[in-house]
Amino acid sequence: NNSLTIYGQTGRLTTDGSYAAAGIGGGIEQSNNFFKIFGGKVTAYGGENCAGIGGGYNGKAGNIEICGGIVYAYGGINGAGIGNSKNTVGGGNVTVLNV
Repeated sequence: NNSLTIYGQTGRLTTDGSYAAAGIGGGIEQSNNFFKIFGGKVTAYGGENCAGIGGGYNGKAGNIEICGGIVYAYGGINGAGIGNSKNTVGGGNVTVLNV
């Protein structure tokens, strides 16, 4: 189980997933449980077959909430920007508020 909450007014966070990992989220065959972003500038790059924010390779996205800030999420080859990785069905909800 994992969770991440990001609070930021002027800060920046840039992440880069490896071959089988999401930029923010699970690694190989790992799902994420809950992520919440309240502000700042977040840029997430998923590894090959993975989401920018969400599940790692063969992993599902959990519940993801974006409540503010600037978010750029880029999936790797065959991965969603925000959501599941390759070969994955189901998962949680993505909610965007006040953006």
